[in-house]
Amino acid sequence: MGLRQRLFDLLSSGPPPELDPRSPVEVAEVRLADGPMLVSALQAEGIEAYGIESAMAGHSMAAAWNKTRIMVRREDAEAALALIDEMG
Repeated sequence: MGLRQRLFDLLSSGPPPELDPRSPVEVAEVRLADGPMLVSALQAEGIEAYGIESAMAGHSMAAAWNKTRIMVRREDAEAALALIDEMG
């Protein structure tokens, strides 16, 4: 084993961590008014989803920044993205 390999092994963080399939991931960011409808549509298809509202308070264009981040379980992300694409 060479010095380069030893340094690499020392500085390496190891194998990538195992991702929890139940951990939440963001699949979309939509207008604040559209968030509840999208969450309801995902839940109607059996996908556990929720929205996180985010706003930029104090900004002169605050209305343009009001968004809802749509969160689902990692294991449901592909199905949720497909449904969102289908809905347009």
